[in-house]
Amino acid sequence: MNKTVIFCILWICFLLSACSPPLQKYSRSLRITEKPENRLYTLSIEQWGSVKFSGLLALQFNGSSLSYAMLDATGIKLIEGEVDFQGKYTIKSAMTGLKGSSLPGYLSTSLARTFLMIPLDNPCSRDGLMLFCISLSEGGYNKIMKIEPFTLWEVQRSNGVIVYLQPWFGMRMTFQPGE
Repeated sequence: MNKTVIFCILWICFLLSACSPPLQKYSRSLRITEKPENRLYTLSIEQWGSVKFSGLLALQFNGSSLSYAMLDATGIKLIEGEVDFQGKYTIKSAMTGLKGSSLPGYLSTSLARTFLMIPLDNPCSRDGLMLFCISLSEGGYNKIMKIEPFTLWEVQRSNGVIVYLQPWFGMRMTFQPGE
C-alpha cells in the first residue's frame, strides 16, 4: 500500500512537470520599447504616503539602455547610473551617504520597468504564474506585473505624467515632465 501511494505521487509529479510550461528567464519575456526622447523629470518618491525624496531626474536613452542622473532640488547630482531593459545596472557615481543604501538599485530597477520593459507578446506575456500586461488608453498606457492575483508593480502613464507603484511596499514614484 505504501509503495503504491509513493508511486502514484511520483507519477503525478512527473505528469505535472512534463506538462508545465518551459522555464524562462524573466528577461526573455521582455523586449525594448521604442526609443523615448531624452527628458528631465521632476521626481517624487513616496512610501506609505510620506514623501521620501523630491528632486530632478535626467534621462538619456542609449539604444537598449538608459543613462540617468538623480539630482536634488538645488541641482546637486546624487546618483548617476545606467540600466538596461533586463534591469541590470551599473552605478557610475553616488553621494557618500547613498553608496551603501538600497536607493541606487531600487531606482535603476524602477526606471527599467517604467521606461524600457514591455511584454514580449502584446498585450500580455505569461511566464508560469507571472503575468505582464500593457494596455493603451487615450493619452497614455498602463503596465502591470502580477503573480495572479497579486500586483507586484504597476506603471501608469496619463497625459505625460508617469506613476510607478509597488503596492506591497507602499512605494510610489511620480515622474512629472519638465518644461
